[in-house]
Amino acid sequence: MNAAGPVQPSSCAPFHEVILAKLEQGLSAKRIWQDLVAEHGFTARYHSVRRYVRKLGSTSPLPFRRMECEPGTEAQVDFGRGAPVVIPEGQPLPVGVKSRRRRPHAFRIVLSHCRKAYSEAVYRQTTEDFIRALENAFWHFGGVPRTLVVDNLKAAVIKADWFDPDLNPKIRDFCRHYGTTQKQVKKCFEEVERPALLPLPANRFPSFQEGQRKVNRDGHVEVAKAYYSIPPEHLGRTVWVRWDSRLVRIFDDRMRPITEHIRVEPGRFSTDPRHIPGRKISGIERGTAWMLNKVDLIGPKSLQWGEAMLAHRGIEGVRVLQGLMSLTHRHSADSIEKACEVAHGHGAYRLRDVRALIGRQASTQEQFEFAEEHEIIRSLSEYEELVHSAFCKENP
Repeated sequence: MNAAGPVQPSSCAPFHEVILAKLEQGLSAKRIWQDLVAEHGFTARYHSVRRYVRKLGSTSPLPFRRMECEPGTEAQVDFGRGAPVVIPEGQPLPVGVKSRRRRPHAFRIVLSHCRKAYSEAVYRQTTEDFIRALENAFWHFGGVPRTLVVDNLKAAVIKADWFDPDLNPKIRDFCRHYGTTQKQVKKCFEEVERPALLPLPANRFPSFQEGQRKVNRDGHVEVAKAYYSIPPEHLGRTVWVRWDSRLVRIFDDRMRPITEHIRVEPGRFSTDPRHIPGRKISGIERGTAWMLNKVDLIGPKSLQWGEAMLAHRGIEGVRVLQGLMSLTHRHSADSIEKACEVAHGHGAYRLRDVRALIGRQASTQEQFEFAEEHEIIRSLSEYEELVHSAFCKENP
C-alpha cells in the first residue's frame, strides 16, 4: 500500500489507444488534447495529456512505418510561412495586399514517390490562389498525380474531419477537371521515370560480401544503398549481413539466421509484411471487405448502413468505414445500431449524421472488442463482391 494513499488512474487512460494512434500520426500533445475535447468529450486539462504523453515517450517505441508510393499516385500539399519581403516602390501591390512589407505564405507540393517538389510564394490562402498554385505545379511536373493529400487547408477543406472531411465544391470540380485524363501522368512515367530505372546485369555476381549493420528506427538495414526489413524485436540492435548479387541474408550477433531478402536496386525498400507490427497496419490496408466484416459485428443495421454508404459514395466511403468502427471506442453497439437504422432510413450517409444521432441518444460508453471470427460473420468473398459492385458503379 502506498503511504500517500492509492494512486489515482490518469484521466487519459480510457483514451490510451486513441492517444497512441494520434502520436503515430505525429500530432503534438496540444493537438491531441484539442481533438480529445472536440471528438470524445474529454474534460481534463491539457497538462494531464502532456504528462501522459511524456510517460508514453519513455517506453520503447515501435519502428515507424515507412509508406512507399508508386510513381504518379500521390502528392502531398501544405502551406508554410515565408520570409518577410518588401515590395519595391513603383511595383503594383498584389490583389488584397495593402502594405509593401509582407510575409508571404509558401505553397509546397511534393511528389510522394520521387520527392520532387514545387514551391511558390502567395500572399493569400484563398481557394483561387490555391487552385492557381496547384495548376502551376502540375504544369511544372508535366503531369497530374492521381491523389492529393492536403492537411486540412482552409482553402480546400470547409470542415475538418479525420474520417469524412467536407471539401470545397470548387476544389472538387478542379480535381474532376484534372482527374478525367491521365495522359500526362502516363507520358511522364514512360518518358522520364521508366528509363531512369537501372537495368539488370548480364551475369550474376559469383561471390558475397558481408558486414555489420545497425537496425534503423524504421526497422530496416541498409545494404549497398538499398533497405531491407527485419522483425521489430531487433530494432536498434547491431546485426550481421551477407549479400551477393541475388540474396541478402541477415543474422544476429551469434550468426543465427534472422531473415533473407531478394536483392533490390539502390534506393529501393524490401519490406516483408510479417515484419510489420499489427498496430502499424491500418484498416484500409487490410481491405474494405475486412472492415465490413468488422462492422457486421456491431449489428445488422450498422452493416446495412455501411453497405448502402459504400454504394452511394464509392471509394471515398472506405475511410468513412474506419470512422464508423472507431465509434465503438466511445459508444455502445446498441446506440450505434439505432443511429445507423435512422440514418439509413433517411438516406443520410455522412459520418457526422451518425454521430449526431448517437449524441441525441445520450448513451453511456461501452468498450467494444472486434472478434476475428464468428459464426454470424459472412465470408470475405461476399463482402468483396459487394465492394467490387459499389466501386464499379462509381467508375463505369
